[in-house]
Amino acid sequence: MIRFIRAISLLMLFISNLYAQQGHYSLGARSRGMANASITLFDGFAAYNNPAGLSKTKGHALFFSCKNHYGLNGLFTIGAGYNSRIFSGVGSLNFFRFGDHLLNEHKIGLGFSHKIRFISLGLQFNYIQLNMEGYGRRRWLAIEFGGIVEISKNIIVASHIFNLSNSLFRKGFSDLPVIIKAGISYRPVEPLMFNIEYEHTLDQFSLIKIGMEYALKGTVFLRSGVVVDNHKPTFGIGFKPRKFYINYSLEIHPILGCSQELSVSYKPSK
Repeated sequence: MIRFIRAISLLMLFISNLYAQQGHYSLGARSRGMANASITLFDGFAAYNNPAGLSKTKGHALFFSCKNHYGLNGLFTIGAGYNSRIFSGVGSLNFFRFGDHLLNEHKIGLGFSHKIRFISLGLQFNYIQLNMEGYGRRRWLAIEFGGIVEISKNIIVASHIFNLSNSLFRKGFSDLPVIIKAGISYRPVEPLMFNIEYEHTLDQFSLIKIGMEYALKGTVFLRSGVVVDNHKPTFGIGFKPRKFYINYSLEIHPILGCSQELSVSYKPSK
């Protein structure tokens, strides 16, 4: 009976991913280890979570991530990109791919972030293509915008909207959802961070995500989190050997099993 339930659940999950993946492009094992409560984070994978978080990038950075849901090849995601200081801010070119040869979705993003005193702003243009065997392909252009405010060294607040172009200019033009996020990060001491984030997909659903990170001597990082609405716990660990930043995350579903993600960042120069 348990195997039957798991098989049906996996089938439903696969079908739902035909539609639900669109608009949800969060990536990075650091973020996943904290249940994707990530819009207040300043790191290379901010290109997938909140482009405003790119503003503190120094020099150049390369990054790569891969994740798999429940051991299924059809639910496999990879992403890679390059961030660099440019003009008075930081630019990012990034790539995202989800799926297999039967169903796959690609996204190419071009983003820019700028910091003005304690406020960071980020804008990204995304070209998205969905391919389904036997049904052809569809294409979209989606704009996202985010901001991060460092109220103090202990408190950071942020907000982010995905598919801004659809919400402002031509309502109903795109099948992509409009997703709005707001979050706060509390850092009582330097090694410890608590994040809470609210995510709302217009006309669909809302999520509350809670995550934490603890740094051991600045080179080893322990993480955990939970998505309150579906009670899925997440865990993560990270390492910073010299110019590399390596992160791993694990998400546990009570029936479907585990989802895993591995991310690597490299900064050749400052």
